[in-house]
This record gives sequence, C-alpha cells and structure tokens, in this order.
Amino acid sequence: MPAAAAAAAAAPFTLHNVVVAGGFGGVGAFITRELLATKAFASVKVIGRGSSSHKELQDSGATYAAVDYDSVDSIAAALAGADAVISTIGGAGLYQAQLNLVDAATKAGTVKLFLPSEFGIDLSRVPEAPLFGGKLAVADKLYASGLNYTFVSTGFFTDTFFVPFLGFDLTPGAGFNIAGDGHAKNAFTHRADIGKFVAQILLHPHVALNKHISVHSDVLTAHEIAALVEAITGNKQALHIQTLADIRAKITAKPGPTSFDNLQEQFILTIGNGDGAHYKSDNHLFPAVHPSSVKAFLESALKK
Repeated sequence: MPAAAAAAAAAPFTLHNVVVAGGFGGVGAFITRELLATKAFASVKVIGRGSSSHKELQDSGATYAAVDYDSVDSIAAALAGADAVISTIGGAGLYQAQLNLVDAATKAGTVKLFLPSEFGIDLSRVPEAPLFGGKLAVADKLYASGLNYTFVSTGFFTDTFFVPFLGFDLTPGAGFNIAGDGHAKNAFTHRADIGKFVAQILLHPHVALNKHISVHSDVLTAHEIAALVEAITGNKQALHIQTLADIRAKITAKPGPTSFDNLQEQFILTIGNGDGAHYKSDNHLFPAVHPSSVKAFLESALKK
C-alpha cells in the first residue's frame, strides 16, 4: 500500500459526494441506481462524454456533467468536491480515459476512495488475453497516486453472459460453443448485485479499503451450467468443443493493432482458461447483499 494511502486509511471517514464515471450505461447504471436507493449520499453525480440522460436515475436525484476524457483539467473540474469516484468506463476508454481519471481524482484533492473499472475478471491473476492488459497500467497508476482504492472482481456478468458471442447460446438446440474441456471454473455476478456490493463498499469504506476483493453469486464450469440448463428445460445441452490451442491459433492468425481485435476469441479463451475464476469469496464482508444465482437467472430466462 502506498504511504499516503496507508496514512489516510488510519483515520475513519464517511463518504458523502459520489461521482460515477459512465454511470448512465451498462453496469454503471446499476451502481448509480443502488447508490441513490440508499439515500445515504448527499450527491450522486454521473460524468460522461457529451450530452447524456437517464430519466429514471435523474428523476431519482442523479446529476450529470459532460467531460472531455482526454483532458485531466476537464475531468478534475467535474470532480470538484467529490470524496468518492467510481469508474465504470468501458471499451477503449478503459485505458487512457481511466489513467486521466486517476490523475483528475488526485488533482481534485478531495477524493478519499477510488474504485477503478475492475468489475469482471480478477486481474491479479493476469489473464492471458491481451484485452485486459491495459487495466494493469491503470492499477499501477492508482497505486502510485496515493489515493485510497478498492478493486472489485465480480467475474462475468450473469445477465449478459448467455449470448452466442460468448458461446453460451440459450436458443433451444443451439448448444454451447466452448474452449478447453469445459471444466474450467468462472465466477458470475448479476449486475444488479454488483450495484448492491458497490453501495455497501461506499457505506462501509474501511471494510475493503486498499484491498482487492472478490464477490460473486456462483463459480461454475461449462458442464455445470449445461447441467442447470438441462434440469430446467429437460433437454440435453450439446457442448461443441474447441481446443484452447485452436482459439490461440485463431488469434495469432489475424492479429490486429489493438487489444480489442479478435474480441470474441479473446473472451472465449478467457472462459476456457478459467481466468474468470475466484479462489476466494469476500461476500461475507457484505452481509446485507444476497446475490441472485445463475440458476435463478436461467430459470427466468428459459421459462419466458
């Protein structure tokens, strides 16, 4: 832990003014919704590129400020008075925009806690796919900044995982396209539950201060997921196997100039490697959160 963060950690603090970068879309909207639902924060501000709106969240009290993620000064101005910053920036913004966000949080001078856009894979295990490499640079920047932090690993998002792009197509008769032997474990958390875990972190910041934590509802293999689908539908779930070597060969055969090229193959490799696995659970730190299971999600999805 950096010395400045260690010193700050010694004194208890509460959080009042929260900024969520990217808080109107994706997992960010779930986090913003839960922060507002607590009614515990004086302000919840969302920042993003250009004009943006989210009627439900703004009607519930969220405010919005447009920023230029290429400008540290622009971001810092939007962070004025903030004591907590949560990044849910995605896509290409995961890297340079987040680096600038860390610099802006430092420049603002009031930020007591920073949560990077870590939600998903546990990067402390350094996944093979280059897609995740840029996040490591953000982590290094955050460590060096002296800011207090919490890294939150959630595994894959339960409510966005079951799509053909990732090989887990719930269409009857489609089967699953998987890499490896199907026995690699990966963690899963619904985005609504991620919002609840994050709200609890901000309500009780010292519980996970300057730590990497892992939370989830389930840790499952492809075979275990297939068994759940079979139990719900009564139909055999076919598994179409590709070797990890074949997936790596596809990535090598068509390399691109950025880590976002070959995105599908990189995700399938990550799943096949079990890079989304958790070998510990920190759920016990947040007894108020009772995450919904993959089984419950599949029962709802398959019985529609």
